[in-house]
Amino acid sequence: MSSSDEDAPPNIAQVHSASFYVQELVVKALRQRGVWRVLQPKAIDPDVSTGSAALQWVSVRAVDMDRALQGTVTANHHYKRSGLVRKDELCWNLEQWHHEHADCQVRMHFPSTVAGLGSQEDLWDKVHAAMEADPGFWILKPADSSNAQQLKIFTDLADAQQVVNQPGSRERAWVFQKYIENPLLIHKRKFHIRAYALVTGDRKVWLHGSGWCLM
Repeated sequence: MSSSDEDAPPNIAQVHSASFYVQELVVKALRQRGVWRVLQPKAIDPDVSTGSAALQWVSVRAVDMDRALQGTVTANHHYKRSGLVRKDELCWNLEQWHHEHADCQVRMHFPSTVAGLGSQEDLWDKVHAAMEADPGFWILKPADSSNAQQLKIFTDLADAQQVVNQPGSRERAWVFQKYIENPLLIHKRKFHIRAYALVTGDRKVWLHGSGWCLM
């Protein structure tokens, strides 16, 4: 063993973020601790396997989930994170939680929502019933989209059906949600609150003391 190997930090971290800002921030934080040997995309050590990394800060598809579940690597993504970040699965999870824990009143904190595949047989019956119970403007959006991409506002069921029944769209998951027509405003502006949370593998949630109110 060479002297450089003896001086090397004991733990290996693999860091590869699509964001240059995040990449530099994570690498800087790890190096400040002095116990991490950081492997980056342009500086991979050929003598060190990324499979020996004790920490992975990478894209979700690059996480070694087998090792993460075994507890031999710590990753920056939660297992089956789609249950939190996909609109349809989040909707189903919230509905399930409501049925099992009705006393927590979680159903009062999000608008009427229907989610399902475009090819689902009873989808339109559910959407029709929801619109009958809560008429007005509704929002249609793909379950896997973000930044308001492909978002449509409709009041007539036929308009939504025209979008979903297009070629290739019936195989996608969709979310139908009641538009909040009278939202709370600050200085006549809409806003949203962004809170930061850390969810660990044992499902403990750590909420940051500060957040953002974006207008």
